[in-house]
Amino acid sequence: MHTAHRRQYERRTIDISVQVEICESDRTQVAPLGGAAVPGRMTNVSGGGAQVVVSTFLPRSALVDLEIPSGSSVPAGRAQARVMSIRMIDREPHYALGLRFEQNDCELVRAIQAAEGGDAEADA
Repeated sequence: MHTAHRRQYERRTIDISVQVEICESDRTQVAPLGGAAVPGRMTNVSGGGAQVVVSTFLPRSALVDLEIPSGSSVPAGRAQARVMSIRMIDREPHYALGLRFEQNDCELVRAIQAAEGGDAEADA
């Protein structure tokens, strides 16, 4: 019997600028040209994680700090996340990172979970 995979959290489509900072413990795996912080675009978010598009390859399982600036539709703040998936989405190159928040009790993640509601999209 096949059971459909359901996400624990609803995803919201979004388009905002973010910074992805590679945690010091994983910087030896990655050598971004501009330093430890990589600019990106968050394309969706949920209480459990986010998808961010960046131009620097980050390896699966790398630990990062995701920084969301003020003035966006998502609460501003910083959360530690782990790269769970990565795929190249064009030849520029641009990579779509699937991030999982490491701590559900940080202020940013709690604010995102509280904001989930009417405009969230289910993702199977």
